[in-house]
Amino acid sequence: LLQEAAIIHSVEHGFPQLLPSGNINKDRTCMIDECYFLGFRVLTKLKSLIRNEMNNVGGQELCLSAVGRKTIWETSDRWNLMHEELFKFKDHDEEYCLSPTHEEAITKLVSSVCKSLPRSNYPLLVYQITWKYRNERNYRHGLLRTKEFLMKDLYSFHRDEECARVVYDQVCDAYERIFKKLELNCFKVPADSGLMGGSLNHEFLAVSPVGEDTLLVCP
Repeated sequence: LLQEAAIIHSVEHGFPQLLPSGNINKDRTCMIDECYFLGFRVLTKLKSLIRNEMNNVGGQELCLSAVGRKTIWETSDRWNLMHEELFKFKDHDEEYCLSPTHEEAITKLVSSVCKSLPRSNYPLLVYQITWKYRNERNYRHGLLRTKEFLMKDLYSFHRDEECARVVYDQVCDAYERIFKKLELNCFKVPADSGLMGGSLNHEFLAVSPVGEDTLLVCP
C-alpha cells in the first residue's frame, strides 16, 4: 500500500480483483464507485501518463465547470437530443445539467476569449481530465459504464482542414503510445460520429472477454 514509484502492470483478472483489496468501493444500488488508497494512486499514475502524452502533442490543460447551462447546450440542440442521458436540475429558475462532455462550453470559451489570437497561434489544443456525469441506466462491466466517471477530453481548433487532419493523426499516435505503455491490445477502427458529428471518426477497441463488439482482423 505504501510502495513508492510503483509500476502499472496490465492484468487479466479484471475488475473483481480490485474489490477485495479495498481499492474500489461499489454501490450497485445507485451505480456509484469510489476509489481508495492504492486504487487512487493507480488512477493518479494513469492521469500522469495521459497528461504527458497530451502535452507532447501541444495540448494545454484546463478545467471547465461540471455544471452546464441549458442555454449553452441548446446551441447544438444536444439539450434535447441527449435528454435521457443528462442529469438536469434547476437553481433560481435557471436550468442546468451535469456535463458528460464539453464541446459546447469549450467552443464558447474559445470563440469569446481566443477570437483575437493571430493565425500563427493555431492549431490550438486544449484538454482536461475531469469528472463527467451521465444518467447511465444500463450499468455493467465494473468501471466501464457508470454514472460518474473520470475522462480525458481534448478539443482542437485549426486554421484549415489540412491542419486539422495533421493534428488528428498526431493525437491518434499519442493514444497508440498510451495503449502501448499500458500493454493494451487495441485496434484503431472507423467509427460512427453519432451526436458529436464530424467527417472523420475513429475509435480504439481493446480486446477483452467482456467486449460487446465483434472485430475482424486480417492476419
